[in-house]
Amino acid sequence: MAAVHWDVAASLDKLLEQINTIAPHRSKASDGSIGDANHANRSSDHNPWYPPPAGGLVTARDFTHDPAGGLDCDRLANELVASRDPRIKYVIWEGQIADHRRITRTIAGKTATHPAFTWLPYTGPNPHRHHLHLSVIDSPLCTDDSPWPLPMFAPAIPPPEDSVTYRLDATATPDGARWDAQPTAEWLATEDTIATPGPTGGWRGGHEPRAD
Repeated sequence: MAAVHWDVAASLDKLLEQINTIAPHRSKASDGSIGDANHANRSSDHNPWYPPPAGGLVTARDFTHDPAGGLDCDRLANELVASRDPRIKYVIWEGQIADHRRITRTIAGKTATHPAFTWLPYTGPNPHRHHLHLSVIDSPLCTDDSPWPLPMFAPAIPPPEDSVTYRLDATATPDGARWDAQPTAEWLATEDTIATPGPTGGWRGGHEPRAD
């Protein structure tokens, strides 16, 4: 039998690229795209079934949980679900599944319809505790390779170069207080900031009030 040509949906390749950029040394022990023989014998997005009837695209990918290496799948799972990205079909992680559709399920004898992207118990044979599973939608959206807009991929924003932060040091002077230039979030002054009076008189951490 001739080998079946397959590719991974471009949206999943883009997510893989973004993850590897922020965590280049992470473990990939449980990463995966196309399924093994076990997957081939059942319905699975790890099989290259899209688009029908000929197929050729795998619409699922697994990502290894490796917080020490830079990829925390708890965070990845929550940010994917919070994003409600239209490319997402469902996410499986830590014995739970979140689907892009409204789902009617019977849990503990009670039947209810749950909103889209609600975490519900996952009843499949693999609870997915070592890797996160992401399936993308079976439509042309799966080939959208736009960057995934997750906070974990946002670049860190450095503080302005001319910023100085101050803290109140209660033991620095005999009268009990002074402004000390050490990093904290309590007070921020820049060249264009007019400082407030210091606790012991005078102006601290900036300029005296200007008439202009």
